[in-house]
Amino acid sequence: MAVTPEQRAALQKLGRRDLRQQLDHAGPGLGAIVPGLGDGMISRCDVQSYLRELEEKEAAQLLQIQERTLWWAKAAAWLSVASIVASIAIAWVQSR
Repeated sequence: MAVTPEQRAALQKLGRRDLRQQLDHAGPGLGAIVPGLGDGMISRCDVQSYLRELEEKEAAQLLQIQERTLWWAKAAAWLSVASIVASIAIAWVQSR
């Protein structure tokens, strides 16, 4: 079952740690209701799906940060090589 906007707002109020603690109070089945959340009709499956969605978003954001960092590292490496080549060229021209 999909989470309603009101239920999503209730889930967003709590952090991942708090939601995982709330899951400890729910029954063992995926359809078990997690007490104390929103309208009282949010199932274990819905909370677990929401937590998985959060983790996927964080992983995507981390990947973007890593890609940007790699781009800047490559740019710095190319600029370093270019400055070394320029320094060698200048020294060679001045020695003649």
